[in-house]
Amino acid sequence: MKQIFQSIITVITILLITADVNAQVNIITGEYFFDNDPGYGNGTAIPVATPSQNLVSLAVNANVASLAYGMHTLFIRTKDANGKWSMSYDAFIAKVQAPLPNTNTVGNIDKLEYFYDTDPGFGSGTDIPVASPAINLTNFIFNADVSTVSYGMHTLYIRARDVNGKWSMSNAYVFAKVQPMSGNPNTITNINKMEYFYDADPGFGSGTDIPVTSAANLNGFVVNADVSSLSYGLHILHIRSRDTTGKWSMTNAYSFAKIQLPLPNPDTISNIVQAEYFYDNDPGFGNGTSIPTLTGSANFLNASFNADVSALSNGVHTLFVRTKDSSQKWSISNRLMFAKIQTLLPNPNTISNITNVEYFLDTDPGFGNGTPVTITPAMDISNISFNVDLTYVVSGAHELFVRTKDAQGKWSITNIHVFNGGIIPTPIKLVSFDAILQKDNTVLLQWITDLEANVKSYVIEKSTDAAQWIWVANKNPLSPNSNERRTYNLLDEHPGTGIIYYRLTELDINGEKTTAPIRFVRINNVSEFATVVYPNPNDGKRVNIQSDLFKDKKVELAIIAADGKLYRKQTVSLTGKSLITLSDLNLPSGTYFINLTTESEAQTVKLIVETKDL
Repeated sequence: MKQIFQSIITVITILLITADVNAQVNIITGEYFFDNDPGYGNGTAIPVATPSQNLVSLAVNANVASLAYGMHTLFIRTKDANGKWSMSYDAFIAKVQAPLPNTNTVGNIDKLEYFYDTDPGFGSGTDIPVASPAINLTNFIFNADVSTVSYGMHTLYIRARDVNGKWSMSNAYVFAKVQPMSGNPNTITNINKMEYFYDADPGFGSGTDIPVTSAANLNGFVVNADVSSLSYGLHILHIRSRDTTGKWSMTNAYSFAKIQLPLPNPDTISNIVQAEYFYDNDPGFGNGTSIPTLTGSANFLNASFNADVSALSNGVHTLFVRTKDSSQKWSISNRLMFAKIQTLLPNPNTISNITNVEYFLDTDPGFGNGTPVTITPAMDISNISFNVDLTYVVSGAHELFVRTKDAQGKWSITNIHVFNGGIIPTPIKLVSFDAILQKDNTVLLQWITDLEANVKSYVIEKSTDAAQWIWVANKNPLSPNSNERRTYNLLDEHPGTGIIYYRLTELDINGEKTTAPIRFVRINNVSEFATVVYPNPNDGKRVNIQSDLFKDKKVELAIIAADGKLYRKQTVSLTGKSLITLSDLNLPSGTYFINLTTESEAQTVKLIVETKDL
């Protein structure tokens, strides 16, 4: 039995960088801590023998003696001569128990045991004698007693123990114990009865009888199955046989459809006499926009027509087209997804110089109201760099937005970069924020803090699309400042129905605010086939889509950007499942629409992507 061990991590080498890239002052000290922040200056000190603006390849001996075995996070930060602390840099480490007694010694296997289905505990299985203990036992054969095992599926487990008392992993083998045939298993008996039934089993011998001539095998046997009593639609035909010993065969199943014959003549293909189209929502047969060019023939190949989109809003839509023949039968509605986008003005082929660049943090002040960045006008601006003023920014997670304007006055899409930073210490340390659906369809909003500094109030808001927010309630802190753990509860008695998103915002006495991650609940009297995507907003790499449309249906899935560009299209077929995870998307920042389309229904859900690479 092969044993693999790892040693205890005792020394960790970390590269320390400057505390503040914009302030050219020396780093004078450093500190480290594990898992939980003890507060600035309260970590384990890292001596800095020679203060410098940059400390490169500084080796730090981090003492892990007091840590429990398992995964931990090591945090390191530095302080400069102005008393400013750097961001905390983290690294995941594992402290594992050293092997005993000797990692280089491989012990002989001296015991084997097996058991079925349920583990009785190490050493309590059925013993397998080992005549000659050895490091490896190959081609080892033993007899496993199945006399006490019931008929059906079971799992056989086998494991070994070495002379050091270490047990191997349990090897599992699935098998079936089947009932032996009565009489003579080598005798094939004649088939003397057959029967069939539709959809639901009436019981052995209660199906519709199929007359047969007794024989051991019935090859090329034709059955006339009466379908006159069946309704139109999909059905399953079941057929089985019985032999002279009274044993029934397995039931064979065949799916088929009973369809209504066209009138008046099933062999006559009628001409198309009417065609129509519509967008997004079905107005009813005959109420779409008429297509006069698609009439008067039994088939139209490579036909084209002009579909008027002038009344449509900019964005993603679905075009439906269908026809009616002279027998007054409508075809299936054919569908095509497309995007109507705003035309470029005045000339889409002219590329104008970029004349303005601006940035802002977290909240959009409006086009032209951001902080300006000095540039030289050009059609393309690459490798541009500028300083972002963080003087009055609260320490924590923020979003940096950057956009440009060209000589025609057109603004670009706003680029978003998520980062951690800020000079002002964070006013709160939020442990958790949760939205909990109650049995009476109210929602309990609960948040827990470990630190509060100059807190004025907490604001709870909710939304049905995570974009437009409405106020729910304000809640004052127990006191503006606290170093103790506090729990706050607030009940939303009228949350609404569907997918309800909640947002928690802390307001401090200086007018600054801190927003917690968004939470959502799903309240049941939403449509049976409601679709949810999460996380939303998203980092553009991986998204989960949950929808009852996936259950036992073939779904066409498409991800389309707001400008109409198709990023992903695939067919999804799940059995009894409602959740799919899409990975390796690599979507850039922006707004997207996830479209799910079946033969009878279509749904669209908005996805917001905010990339995190700065």
